[in-house]
Amino acid sequence: MAARLLLALGAMSLFGAGLATLLRYPRRFHAAEFAGLAVVLGMAGAGLLCVLLMLSGFTFGPWVLVAVAAAGAAALVARRPEFHAREPFDRLTAAGHAVTVASSLTLLVGALHTDFGGWDGEAFWTLKARSLARYGTFRTPDFTAAARPHPHPNYPLVIPSVYALIYRATGSTDGRLLRAATTVFMLASFAIVLGLLRERLPARHAAWLTAAFALVPAFARAHGGGLDPYCDYPVAVFVLLSAFAAVRWLEGEPRAGFLCAFALASLSQVKLDGTVAVFFACLLLPALAFGMRRWRGAAEAVAIVAPAALLTLVWRLTTRDYPGAIHLVPPMWSHLPETLRGLASSMTRPTEYGLVWPFFLAMLVARRPRLAHPDAFPAALLAAVLAAYVFILLSYPWGDDAREVMRHNRVRLVMHVTPLAFVWAARRLATCA
Repeated sequence: MAARLLLALGAMSLFGAGLATLLRYPRRFHAAEFAGLAVVLGMAGAGLLCVLLMLSGFTFGPWVLVAVAAAGAAALVARRPEFHAREPFDRLTAAGHAVTVASSLTLLVGALHTDFGGWDGEAFWTLKARSLARYGTFRTPDFTAAARPHPHPNYPLVIPSVYALIYRATGSTDGRLLRAATTVFMLASFAIVLGLLRERLPARHAAWLTAAFALVPAFARAHGGGLDPYCDYPVAVFVLLSAFAAVRWLEGEPRAGFLCAFALASLSQVKLDGTVAVFFACLLLPALAFGMRRWRGAAEAVAIVAPAALLTLVWRLTTRDYPGAIHLVPPMWSHLPETLRGLASSMTRPTEYGLVWPFFLAMLVARRPRLAHPDAFPAALLAAVLAAYVFILLSYPWGDDAREVMRHNRVRLVMHVTPLAFVWAARRLATCA
């Protein structure tokens, strides 16, 4: 069973390696960064392919793994990745990497300690994955009938599709398989964070900052962290990828636009919450591109965000009549103080997000970029997403207990933009020199 899991993850990672090589972003990779991109892009690409097949009226099965592995191998044969030259050994850099590795091993051991996927993991995501593994499509009574066996049938299905592929490849629905896969995804994200930091910072600084990121408590929390088969941490990773691919595109790297488009399209199908970031990216990126490059830049930015916008629209139209849709109510502004206190509490509590948010605020005050600068895009996207979340929380039909609403939602909502906040603040350190 473990061998089959490794084969399934290997097939998706091969596809991701091919995608990363074809996208040529960045032009030269660090080895760890390439491995991280291979895992994350591979899982997203395989899941996105399954969603596109289902939207087109087809079904999917284990053959998808064979197809993506073949496509990835062909891409690597056609265009080999280029890597940075190996850097001289540095003890401080190696020590930082050692902390990240130790943290990663601890996370893996902790993930395999139980087969329980957490409350939402079991109720929403793995239940959908079992149905997809059985039928190969969402066009079944499991999703469309009023007496459906699971809630929220209109949720996007990229991640449950990946889980379904793992179920079919291994022949088992053991929860530890998914927890191992989600942990691999999280470790891959650490490598991506390292690569993003290395674009601006020296190796030893990037290594220790990545180690600090790997130790953020909320990422390993039960019922909602990155180790459970939830979709909140994947949302955070694709927000991060799309935002900094957009930065590189705004800085004049054309191929980064392809990665941005792919990450946004994946984000639109990871979770409904992800469409909030997609919506604001569709507004902010063309606006910033217009300010920097006038109409040509705005037109190119529209082309980048268009696939995600189109995919979101198609999914919404396809599932508009599914039962159980949630309709927002007029915002209850009396709950605003409690909502803001809840978010601020999560951001400043050391047992949740450590010092990430004080660090971000300090860098925002000290090294705030001008509006017509590429680094303004991640900060603007982060602020817009948080503001939208506050409005949604005020308008969500939970009832009158604002404190209970925040208790259930604050950590996961803040998680969606925490990697973005951390990497943005860390990269701004380069402007202090």
